[in-house]
Amino acid sequence: MAVGLVGTKTIAVVDPAIDVDVYYSYRPTRNSIDNTFGNGFMKHPNPVEMLQTVNVQGTATSSVSSTLNGVYNLNLPLTIFSNKGIYTILIAPKEIYGTITDSPSVLTAYPSVRGVVIKASDFTGLVVQNQGLVGWKISYFDENGNKLDDFKIITSNGLVEPVATNLSNTSQKSISYRYNDNSNLIFLTVSPSSAPVVRPNALPSIGAVGQTISLSNTKFNPILVEVEMIDSDSSTITDLLSSDQALNLDNGILTTYNINQDIVNQVEILQKKDSYTGRAIYEIRRNLRNTINRNENYQNTFSGV
Repeated sequence: MAVGLVGTKTIAVVDPAIDVDVYYSYRPTRNSIDNTFGNGFMKHPNPVEMLQTVNVQGTATSSVSSTLNGVYNLNLPLTIFSNKGIYTILIAPKEIYGTITDSPSVLTAYPSVRGVVIKASDFTGLVVQNQGLVGWKISYFDENGNKLDDFKIITSNGLVEPVATNLSNTSQKSISYRYNDNSNLIFLTVSPSSAPVVRPNALPSIGAVGQTISLSNTKFNPILVEVEMIDSDSSTITDLLSSDQALNLDNGILTTYNINQDIVNQVEILQKKDSYTGRAIYEIRRNLRNTINRNENYQNTFSGV
């Protein structure tokens, strides 16, 4: 019988300029490394150059956007991806790094609410909007700069200012926070931040003052793509095996053409003969990939045939 459950997934709208980080590495072969990269990655300075929007053809009305939101073509600029070899490309949510200003912190009006306070100016590239960070992830780093497995999800955020509080219990914090849209401090509530029912005093850690953290959106999962740049693909190999060929008997040049009548390969056929008998002992095929004779084009060769 039906249980009445309905599930759906939607494609997130991502702005490559502010939501995405792109990293790439290069190896000439699987068993060698490039001196520029070593075993590491480089960060692409402009993800927009690699992630290009996709248009929908034949939209019904002019009021409907022709852009297919959330879908992108992967563009590989030749200024980077021009060498033969293996490129590994990581497309991940953008991470913004900084440190915690105060944690755990509380709101003056809601002292039971625990949160994390950060300074907006410490996080380069962070766009500050009330509730604009809801759904983002906080990742924590140890004192050696290693990312921990622990992370929290932001459930609300707002600009706040510190307020001094007179407390009878000196073990409690004397600073709380209240909302102020003109401040540079951001109060983040995170989940999980409350103790489990079975252990009401076991409050989970939500970060410490001065601890390094990163903020990242959760619009998509990281994607790892491997691209191998090669001299020939299946289409080129098919051309070499079955396309039109012409052997110039005057100079011994064998030229192969593709379906578009372009030259795809050219070799020079030579014979090596015995110096005493004059008998041919080798037939040599020397590739002319760097010195192709363009006079052997299809039009010149096949005209009049």
